[in-house]
Amino acid sequence: MRRNITRIMLSAALLAASGVPLMAQETEKPVADMLDVKFNADGTAEDVSPMKNAVETVGENMSTYYNDGFGFVVANFANTWGAGNSSGYRVDYEQNEDFKSKLADGHTLEVVLMADYPTGADVDEVKPFSSMERGGTGFLIKRSRGSVMTFLPNVSANGSSKWNWCTSSISPRQKIYYHFVGVWNQEEGKAYIYGNGKLMNTIATDKVFCFAADGSKWFCIGGDPGGSSVQAGWRGDVAVARVYSDPLTGEQAEALWEDAKGGVNSANTLVYRKGVEEARAYVEADGFIAYANDIAAFKAQLDEMDRLIDAGDFEALEAGQDSLAILRAALETSAAAYNAYRDEVNSTREYLDNNKDFEGEARDYLEDYLESDETPGETYTNGGALYILGNMQLNVEQIKAETESVKQMLKNAIENSVKSGVEVTNLFTNADFTDGFKGWEGKAMTKAMKSSTTGFTAAECWAKNCDMHQTLTKRNNGVYVLAVNGAYRPYDDRYSTYYAAQVYLNGNSLYLPTAYETYIPLAEAKDGENCYITDTGKDDGAVDYEIFDGQGASTDLIGYAIHGCTSMANAAAAGRAQNYLVTLVNDSTLTLGVRNENTVPGQDWVGISNIHVTYYETLKDAEAYIDKTLECMAARAQGIINFLPSTGADYAQHPGCPQELKDKLEEAVKAIATSTTPEQKYALVQTFSTLFEQVLEARKAYVSMVDEAMVIYNIAQKLDEAKLLTPEEYNTAMDKYNTVLTIYENGSYTTEQARNLSIFKDSGFYPELVDGEYQISTNAQLLYFAEKATKGVKGKLLADIANFTGAQMIGQFRGILNGNGHKVTLNIERTEDNAAFIASMEAGAEVHNLVIEGTVKTTKKYAASVASAAQENTLISQVSSSVDIVTETPGDGTQGGLVGFVNGYTRIENCLFSGSIKGTGTSDVGGLVGWSDKASKISNCLQIATFDLDTKGCNTIARNPGKSAAINTYFKNALGDIAGTQVTDEQLASGEICYLLNHGDTENPVWHQTIGTDPHPVLDATHQTVGKTKDGAFTNDKASFHTEEEPAEPKADLLDVVFDTDGTARDISPMQNEVILLGEAPTVAYNETYKRNVATFDNELSGNGKSAYKIDYENNQKMKDALTDGHSLEAIVMVRYEGTIKSAEMKPFSSMEAGGTGFLIGKKDKGSMLTFLPNVSTSGGNTWRWATSGVVPESGKYYHIIGVYDEANAKARVYLDGKLCNEIAAPGIFRLANSGCRWFAIGGDPGAKDAIQAAWNGDVVLA
Repeated sequence: MRRNITRIMLSAALLAASGVPLMAQETEKPVADMLDVKFNADGTAEDVSPMKNAVETVGENMSTYYNDGFGFVVANFANTWGAGNSSGYRVDYEQNEDFKSKLADGHTLEVVLMADYPTGADVDEVKPFSSMERGGTGFLIKRSRGSVMTFLPNVSANGSSKWNWCTSSISPRQKIYYHFVGVWNQEEGKAYIYGNGKLMNTIATDKVFCFAADGSKWFCIGGDPGGSSVQAGWRGDVAVARVYSDPLTGEQAEALWEDAKGGVNSANTLVYRKGVEEARAYVEADGFIAYANDIAAFKAQLDEMDRLIDAGDFEALEAGQDSLAILRAALETSAAAYNAYRDEVNSTREYLDNNKDFEGEARDYLEDYLESDETPGETYTNGGALYILGNMQLNVEQIKAETESVKQMLKNAIENSVKSGVEVTNLFTNADFTDGFKGWEGKAMTKAMKSSTTGFTAAECWAKNCDMHQTLTKRNNGVYVLAVNGAYRPYDDRYSTYYAAQVYLNGNSLYLPTAYETYIPLAEAKDGENCYITDTGKDDGAVDYEIFDGQGASTDLIGYAIHGCTSMANAAAAGRAQNYLVTLVNDSTLTLGVRNENTVPGQDWVGISNIHVTYYETLKDAEAYIDKTLECMAARAQGIINFLPSTGADYAQHPGCPQELKDKLEEAVKAIATSTTPEQKYALVQTFSTLFEQVLEARKAYVSMVDEAMVIYNIAQKLDEAKLLTPEEYNTAMDKYNTVLTIYENGSYTTEQARNLSIFKDSGFYPELVDGEYQISTNAQLLYFAEKATKGVKGKLLADIANFTGAQMIGQFRGILNGNGHKVTLNIERTEDNAAFIASMEAGAEVHNLVIEGTVKTTKKYAASVASAAQENTLISQVSSSVDIVTETPGDGTQGGLVGFVNGYTRIENCLFSGSIKGTGTSDVGGLVGWSDKASKISNCLQIATFDLDTKGCNTIARNPGKSAAINTYFKNALGDIAGTQVTDEQLASGEICYLLNHGDTENPVWHQTIGTDPHPVLDATHQTVGKTKDGAFTNDKASFHTEEEPAEPKADLLDVVFDTDGTARDISPMQNEVILLGEAPTVAYNETYKRNVATFDNELSGNGKSAYKIDYENNQKMKDALTDGHSLEAIVMVRYEGTIKSAEMKPFSSMEAGGTGFLIGKKDKGSMLTFLPNVSTSGGNTWRWATSGVVPESGKYYHIIGVYDEANAKARVYLDGKLCNEIAAPGIFRLANSGCRWFAIGGDPGAKDAIQAAWNGDVVLA
């Protein structure tokens, strides 16, 4: 209904505000008859419209003040921009039926406001004058809609919630005032928004107004109603807030602007003038420095702004403000650069004043430069420092380069002018670890931490190798001395005296002493000063280790050993674990580092602190520190000489060492006493350093020697148990083993002899290694390979392996075994879990081209023929197993024909299980896989075994089928639940299944079968290839093979939907799926461009839809198998939206619910791009593969999109308009949508009980 309320009068609000018509003018303009808020000086507000609504305050974070520009009181809100629990004014209309009826049949809102948001604000919604909560009307700024002022009435066809985004093009500037009018005309079915008197946008709407939710039917000035609180809070001013019952015309909206314009412009004049004054104060402040050209340009723009303010040219002022902001950013950048230069000059002056321990030409030049006002020339390219600071003629890049030049001049002065005896630690970056490991290169330690009691910082490396270092170049040649506190705890053994961790200077290295060697006696311990006994709660908590008498044999506490970072820092503060090392530099290069190269660092600890490096001109100058270095080295040498090796289980922690190296160390220790000159002493430092390196390598070789001996020992025991060795062969192996242990203990082998181990070469246990692959012909060689396979090696069978017993089982297998078509005969009897050829296939392991037969007998779980367990990314391919698994396991056996338990993504490809699983008391067994805890992908496999089991909990292919995919996989005899496709003896014998297993490939077939001889397909290339004749029969006669030609254009064989003009739809693919209409029929019309009918959906975009098509495949096994085996989706779509695309998921053609596949436009965090999204997982869980197109769809534009899930190559691809946009990895198995949602939706995405979610608004041409 239209109400004519236009009359000649003055603004009621302005008259009431000031008592006189300050900004009102006699003109035809509307009067706000529903709400006209006047703000009072005491912070209250009142409605001066005819309705006289009560105006209440909510919260206290607001105030009012007299605004000189407007000439009346305005409201200021100090809310956090966009926050909840904000403050504002409340005008309730919940019980005001007259107010509601006038809103419902068309209305106008007017607001004058100023936004005072923080720079870089990242809030999605802010509302200055609003009544919106699941309905209503008002103004807002929404970041995801372009951060422009928007009028947002909620209007739909049926009264349900539907927001109508009438966006302006105005993104309010900080602290600038604007006048906005929003109009909803019910009669026209349109919404309008005006900014500063100009029409900014018009949109079509429906005609039924949807009110805000109960409890939120009130207008908020300063935010938005959220029940009784204020949400989406406004920060800034509101001068005018009015509601009109009439949907105003453009002329009337312009009249409102003419009434407000004087006040808005006056207020903005004050804002602009204040901004210019503040900018002048900034650039003219005492001590302000920046590039002179930037200063001049900025001041010139300030002068221009003054001129524009005086002229009242507000449009030009907006552009001028933009220019000023750009110039201000440039000025701030150059000011920062000049300040950095000035700071560097001052700090360099201070450093030179405080450090007189170096001299020379470089220092003299630098000092002159710092005090010079000389102009640019030969002496100083850019002038002296005083000239540069006084004239500011260098641009940003030049002044930055000049700053770096000052740093380099100081570095040169120090490096080339250091006096003998001067510390140079400061030349290294972060040598004290106060900034973690910044500046250090290589393999870093674990962490650094400062002690709260001593202030020292220590670095530690825990449970890993490390080698971190720094290198200085262009150094003074001469002697450098390293003083560092550091200790080492091997294998977390507080009593060990084994060395591996080192500090080094160039080629010289020193072992760090052990924690045991550096423990502090009980009587000397001072907690928090020289040790860390009690956890302070502020430090790392790794308190000192207690040391007991007799290396732990007694309970008498005798001291404390260094443990963690704080412990090391406190020890360093007291001078404990002090180490010295020297090096002589001749090439101007110095490298400082710390490393631990222990071969088994799993529980090693290394700690260092308090690094100091000092320069000496000659060896004579540094002689005292060479003596200290030799003292440290002699102590380490004696530790190595006294160290006792072990041949027990802990041999790797107590390694042997060649006696010849110990002898050389002893000679070096004795030589210290007879070395009298600095040169002789330094030569000894080099000798010790070389011997230390040789000891480390020798110990590694000795450990490897015993590793190998243990392999031979284990093989001999297993073969003896299986009666595959004669007594003589067994005794010979044991003799060799014992000989090696004796060598290990007495150190009679050199390092090279320990590496070569010729003693074992003639044992017959060693397979030949050819091109990195072990050539295996005997049980002994297979066992050797099994032991080595834990280290990632490869092996190939050259002969059949008989009598492979439980004692010979391969444990953790990480390599690749190529059966080479040979056979392994199992004879395994086991009363423990995991009876199989391999106990566990570790990550990345492969077994292929292998025949397995024989028997596996078990009384426990996880028995199988190939592997009891399979870990991440393992592969079993072309394995033919006829093993008989005999189980006496009561109840749950979790046994499988090929694999017992899948614990990581596992692929089983082209495999045959034709054996049996028998045990009438055993249940929960899988025909191929006992249990898939993670994803198992079983493809092109055949299961024709026999079973005699309790079928409870069993599965024909793999248990836990939700995490397993049986692709092109067949079985003869069912076992419990069904997976795969059941076949008959006739199909097996005819060649049909062989042909299907090969996918019809007759060029490179994996499966073979001699029809008429073989009762089923086999994995033996000596048998014949199966092809198909033109009339569909299967044959071995290659001359009769018929290959169907691929169609020139692919045909949709699973689904091909056409839309009919009555709103229904049909599937014209060979599947002939039923297409069901859900909800209202979309509009269907013929499209001339595409020459076909197009469905147009009018759903709320991304919301709950009111119309879609449903194609159910819940019980269509063929469709499910085809999707799992790889598929392609095709669609032509067009989306409709206004302004900026919203951050939400919207789906035109989809079957996604915790799994599935389809197309969508993703949220902002996914780039709002057209995307193909199949769910493919290596864990068997829910993993979406985001094949994004890189294209954010434009509203109203059509796109042709194809999504390909290439199962064979583990890829997902997306094509847009014929071009490949993206290809991503998609390993794993395809996960179907949840049960109940296994249907394709056109126009949205399936939800439970036929709900339509992530709905589409726009067209679908093809699906």
